[in-house]
Amino acid sequence: MPDITASELHARSQGWAQQRKTGDELSRHKVQQLASVLFDIDLEIEDGFRFDLHNNTVRISRRPEIYLQGATEKAIIECLGCDIHPAIEASPARLEERRNRVLATNCVTMVVTGDPSEEGILNLCLGLKEAFQIKETLYG
Repeated sequence: MPDITASELHARSQGWAQQRKTGDELSRHKVQQLASVLFDIDLEIEDGFRFDLHNNTVRISRRPEIYLQGATEKAIIECLGCDIHPAIEASPARLEERRNRVLATNCVTMVVTGDPSEEGILNLCLGLKEAFQIKETLYG
């Protein structure tokens, strides 16, 4: 599967300013926004540490990192755009989830550390053909 950075997906699907070109790291200021939209988790910073606030009541602290899974179709379209959504839906893993009536997909995951100065990592599970089409669109 082609290596497409999350920052390039963001720039392509949302028109955001171009982020880093190496790896698949998310800039620190996008981590909070993506976690909120994709996974319905509010990331807060207190005393130099990042923690999760869920439903405005439950506070989850990471030691040293947390993996977020379970993005909804609406959140994927809103955050990553209409070009990326069909590529996720074409993934064999997502097709299996659909057969099992899984609404929030594990094909979109995010890794976030407790250190707010560190970047996050967004992982997407895409259909092979669609992934190559996205790569061609991004890299020409």
